[in-house]
Amino acid sequence: MILYHGSEKIISVPDPEGGTVFNDFGAGFYLTESREAAGQWACHLGEPGFINKYELETDGLKILDLNGSDYIILNWLALILSSRKFRMAEPPFVRTVEYIIENFLPDVSEYDVIRGNRGDEIYFYLAKAFLKGRISYRQFSLLMNLGPVGEQVVLKSEKAFENLSFVSLKGADPAYFYPKRLGRNKNAMANFYAETDIGDEDGIYIGDILRKDMKADDERLR
Repeated sequence: MILYHGSEKIISVPDPEGGTVFNDFGAGFYLTESREAAGQWACHLGEPGFINKYELETDGLKILDLNGSDYIILNWLALILSSRKFRMAEPPFVRTVEYIIENFLPDVSEYDVIRGNRGDEIYFYLAKAFLKGRISYRQFSLLMNLGPVGEQVVLKSEKAFENLSFVSLKGADPAYFYPKRLGRNKNAMANFYAETDIGDEDGIYIGDILRKDMKADDERLR
């Protein structure tokens, strides 16, 4: 598997102990299969960066794919909510977050690699809009269907790091990648506002999930 990591620096030997536990899926080394996404991340502040290219030998690795058929978007959301730091001022919002984590959090302890959607500022905004009842479950799932550019691959275990090899390095030009990042964010927000304008009168909202005590295996969430 060919993977990329966008950064302001060269990372030929990733540090298994580096990073923070408050990332999307906890501590780990975050990569992407999309060179475009890596370039946008490398230049996310409008400054030049680097696209580090790697090859991951996946034989023998246990990989959790949150976009696979065994999982739903609420499994991804529960993992994000259990890992990230954010303010939960309103008591109803606190209870909602606790319910999602309690009922949808997947066990990731045995996996070497996790793949799933990114949880950067735009997509975390969409998640909070769903949690606060502004969009339905269907709308949230639709807006989070980002394709390869929106996915990340995270190395979690020592074995995964041992299977990763540095391949090459290329500079990332902010004149190209920074406008692409801004355009992606603008497009995501435009889609969000379009969905909120349309509404989803018959959709399932977060209040329905809590009131009807829906779980991860509920067919209404499939």
